[in-house]
Amino acid sequence: MSIKNNFSKAVKDLLKKDNLVGDDLKNDGKDASELNRYLQSDERQSFTNTTNSPEPETVNEQDYNTMPSIETSNEDFDRSSDSYEVTVISRNTVIDGNISSFADMNLEGNVKGSINTTKNIDVSGKVVGDIVCNNASMKGSSMQGNVSSKGQILMDSDTILLGNINTQYADVNGKVKGNIEVGGKAELGSDAVIIGDINASTISVLDGAVIQGYINTSHLQEDSSKIFPDSIAVGD
Repeated sequence: MSIKNNFSKAVKDLLKKDNLVGDDLKNDGKDASELNRYLQSDERQSFTNTTNSPEPETVNEQDYNTMPSIETSNEDFDRSSDSYEVTVISRNTVIDGNISSFADMNLEGNVKGSINTTKNIDVSGKVVGDIVCNNASMKGSSMQGNVSSKGQILMDSDTILLGNINTQYADVNGKVKGNIEVGGKAELGSDAVIIGDINASTISVLDGAVIQGYINTSHLQEDSSKIFPDSIAVGD
């Protein structure tokens, strides 16, 4: 017998002693008191709630520790920051004038004027003017002007440049008519055509590259006296 039934029976036994209720609570006759009907309805309601109500679900500590957690990445928030800002000049856009920017640039259109940005630039359009940037990537572009980069310049085989290059690292596989100044290493691909002088710390030239000009590697210039003697004496 359940706890509720024991409690209900105890209450009815107590009330019987005081002649407050009859022996048969199911008797709906005239002799049934209001208290009989109240107890009968209350017991029936308790039974209904007990049988129909679902048991509440409990989560123990072990299950809680194994539940999957939802993680958020700061990358979603960083995309809205200045580091992800990009200035886009679309393919069908023509700009006549100089451009200054503090963001990365993606130049697919045509610009007649100088471009100055403190960040990186990707050029696949046409430029008549100088470019000053942090890093430059030139793919399928045509340009008349000088390119100055604090970092590196990458140039594919479909790029034509009529102007000078000044950078710390150059990977050139296109056509350049102008001088190339590289503080570090200059790499010339097999499709590279250079008409002009090349000054670099070190240089790498693949078979097939065409160079028409002087090449000077200056990384040993200060230590050249240690490599070569002043003269060669015969008979020593």
